[in-house]
Amino acid sequence: MGTRKKTEGLFLRGNIWHIDKQIRGERIRTSTGTSDEREAERILTSLIASPSKWQQLVSGARYKLIDAAERWILENQRLKAIDRDVQDLKFWCDCIGHLPLNEIHQATIEPHLEARRKQGISSNTAKRALSTLTRVLTAAHTIYRDEWHQPWLLHVPKFVMPSWSEPRKPYPISMEEQDCLLEALDSELRDFILLLIHTGLRDSELRQLKWEFELRAEQGCLVFQLPAEIAKNKRSRLVFCNAVAREVIERRRGATKVYIFETSAGQHRSRTSSGWGWRGARDRAVGLYEARYGSQAQEGFKRIRVHDMRHTFGERLRAAGVTVDTVGDLLGHRGRGVSALYCRAQNPELINAVKCLEPPKSPQNPHNGIVLSFPNISEARKALKNKEGW
Repeated sequence: MGTRKKTEGLFLRGNIWHIDKQIRGERIRTSTGTSDEREAERILTSLIASPSKWQQLVSGARYKLIDAAERWILENQRLKAIDRDVQDLKFWCDCIGHLPLNEIHQATIEPHLEARRKQGISSNTAKRALSTLTRVLTAAHTIYRDEWHQPWLLHVPKFVMPSWSEPRKPYPISMEEQDCLLEALDSELRDFILLLIHTGLRDSELRQLKWEFELRAEQGCLVFQLPAEIAKNKRSRLVFCNAVAREVIERRRGATKVYIFETSAGQHRSRTSSGWGWRGARDRAVGLYEARYGSQAQEGFKRIRVHDMRHTFGERLRAAGVTVDTVGDLLGHRGRGVSALYCRAQNPELINAVKCLEPPKSPQNPHNGIVLSFPNISEARKALKNKEGW
């Protein structure tokens, strides 16, 4: 009796038959789950005859981008920039989250990159989103495995990084623009923006600022110790709050328990530009400006970012004669070169510097002892036009 010929594409591992075969240009590697060779042959024949079955076994076809994105987010909560990564992945999942992993390549992402370019998004922002997508796909290839110990994705695609524009230039806002912006914001976001303008903190630093970081009041300034773990450059520094910032802090004292700005669940607030209605408020601010001053708003104001409040802080300190080195200390920069980006030209220390940003007070009236103070330039202007209102 002759020896039975071995079926091509089947091999025995332990006592279980496995499939390793090229089917319609795709390599199928999977377990049959049986130790019976004839049953294994039947399963292989069924796979060859039924495209729907073997396609489900092609690595990268069984899992969609949204599956990989959800797993990646759950396993990377410790990352410092996880909020921004989630924002990037939300964009991609809205666009191509339904696609199997092996269908994600330059041709499928190109229309969405082009749409971002037309929206005026900088290429640097698009590059970051693409980098986040690549990290997820790399994890699907190198880390994630199915029940047969096969990678979710066989190959990580190469992407052409966008380079359609220069990075968006900083846009420090004027006092008139600030008035319109603050008027367009709800009370909590207004407090948040005021603190950014008067402390120079980054959006992420202020969102993670806790009451326990408060040290003391010094020369009329509240002082917070910003820990290294939440500072972008991993350097601890002191944060000085002038009269305006102190008023905001006192207004919030008692309203929250852990963070200066927190959710009802006691967590710090999400990324400001995506979770607090920032874009809608920005559009309202532009409308207010154009109606109030009868002229077109600057393009920079129409696209104002939360981070521009930090630029505003640096610019106004330089305009008040504060040295670049002192501005750099307040902003937490390592060197003068970085500070120069935040404050254009013009040329005494830390506490006195932040006090430069407090609104001016009128001289005290010796007859009635009243001291006048105006919250913004618009109110001061109105008072000058209508002295009876004083």
